Amino acid sequence: MEQNDWELQANTWIDIAWSCMLTPLLPKYQYHVLDRCLRGASDIISCETTAVHSNTASLIQWCKTWSDKALDQYWTIRDEMTEQRQGKPPTHRQVCNARDDVNKRWFTCEHEYPMIIPKKGVRDHGWTRSQLRDWMWRYSRVTIILHSENNKLLPFTEDMELASKRYTDAHIIVCEHPQHLIKN
Repeated sequence: MEQNDWELQANTWIDIAWSCMLTPLLPKYQYHVLDRCLRGASDIISCETTAVHSNTASLIQWCKTWSDKALDQYWTIRDEMTEQRQGKPPTHRQVCNARDDVNKRWFTCEHEYPMIIPKKGVRDHGWTRSQLRDWMWRYSRVTIILHSENNKLLPFTEDMELASKRYTDAHIIVCEHPQHLIKN
């Protein structure tokens, strides 16, 4: 079976993350490499494209899953910008980069299952490469949410059972953004 390029790239990030624990790097450097690689893999998995870069703006632009409230806000911003531009609709990227009244980005990125779980799995619990890959493909997707939704989330957990309830407890409903692969 042939892998899509984005799948190959995500798996390569995962493999590098896992293999860094086999190096003579000091633990603090291993942890840094592990964090960057797993976040890079998560970004690609979340966007299903290699167009994403390792920064928040790019992740928001390319991410496939959004909360229903963030998606509603997206369409409101798009309508307002279209009106301000005398009927010319903004690009997807312009809406994603829009700022509120205090110049804060409307949207943020959040994992339902915190990335501390796979990092500790690899670093402290000896996860195999296969265990890490399975976890990343099943649980590492990011959702674009509003800051108000982020404020309602349990901020931190290493427990999978608690993590499985983070979105439900914060009333976050995940849906697919219909324009997640638009290139502008």
